[in-house]
Amino acid sequence: NSEIQKNLPFTVETINNFPPYYSYGAYVLTPIGSRLNIGPAYHFYTTGSRLGAKDYSASYSFDQIISAHSLGIQTEITFLRTGNLEVGFENVAGVHLARWSIEEKFSMSEQEDNDEQRLTAIKPFIFPAIKFSYPIVKGFGIAAKAGYSFDLGGKYNLEGNTTESKSEKNASFTGLRLSVALEYKL
Repeated sequence: NSEIQKNLPFTVETINNFPPYYSYGAYVLTPIGSRLNIGPAYHFYTTGSRLGAKDYSASYSFDQIISAHSLGIQTEITFLRTGNLEVGFENVAGVHLARWSIEEKFSMSEQEDNDEQRLTAIKPFIFPAIKFSYPIVKGFGIAAKAGYSFDLGGKYNLEGNTTESKSEKNASFTGLRLSVALEYKL
């Protein structure tokens, strides 16, 4: 957004600037020994932003929506069991199948100019976290997790074009993750 604001010949306001949103996901783990679990994981992330300006003669908006379907392998190691509480380390390694949608609209009098771009990327990542688990009733439990996700690369391309038009801009999924999970253990 700051790059767009700097390059426009008029002043725009930030209406929304990539606020944190809830994400959703699931994982299925298989025990390998008494303290190690491994299996597939999936999460969906999305956020967006809007810049805008309006006066008596014209209006302008610049919208971005960034989302990713994240596929990975999750491993968990339990390193402390005290009463019913389990404390452990987990890591998810995989790829974000990311999409970046950009829409720019400029209206003046009866003329309107719209520009849309769709970019995609395959972005490898790792996501280490500390996990606290507690059983609620037989088989069901709740877990709280705190970690940090790191993007390891991946450039955006125009949708449908994987070899040309790589973007120099990078919409990253790197950042702090706090989560709560409901778990069922067989």
